[in-house]
Amino acid sequence: MQSLNINGKSLTPVINFRFRSVLGKKMGDEQDKSGFSNLITGLVQSDPDALLAFYEAALASDHPSDSDLYDALDDQVFKDTDSEETAFKDAVNALNNSGFFKIKAKAWKKRNDQLRTVLQAQLDALADQDDQQAATQKTGIQVGLDQINEAENAFDKMTAPVANSQTASVNG
Repeated sequence: MQSLNINGKSLTPVINFRFRSVLGKKMGDEQDKSGFSNLITGLVQSDPDALLAFYEAALASDHPSDSDLYDALDDQVFKDTDSEETAFKDAVNALNNSGFFKIKAKAWKKRNDQLRTVLQAQLDALADQDDQQAATQKTGIQVGLDQINEAENAFDKMTAPVANSQTASVNG
């Protein structure tokens, strides 16, 4: 997990209940009060706002000012594509390796499975219809299914053990 140097101090992100509390305020909504699903979806989609929320919540106990945090992220995380990709992957792994959030990650995947089942049933119900309205609905449903699959594939890729990734690239 990438520490940030802020005002001469190295601040290491901490995943704990303070993180959860701050995250809920930053990213929570009616569907997901804790904000975890919104965070993990944003991280796997490489949304900079999700990474910002992650660091705001993970450094809450150190209380850096917004200005200092933004400057550190600009200078240390968003300086190039490689550091950005690493930061997103590190954030997802930190969440996945945290006891509390590991459970939330399983719940996120279960929720995705349930949503995928509902969307597939809707798609199947429209299978025999060929009018323009049905075609539009089918396209929208398929886009939703694709987004779920892409988010889960990105999560799995980000949380894959390094040894397996290296073996796959050597053998692939």
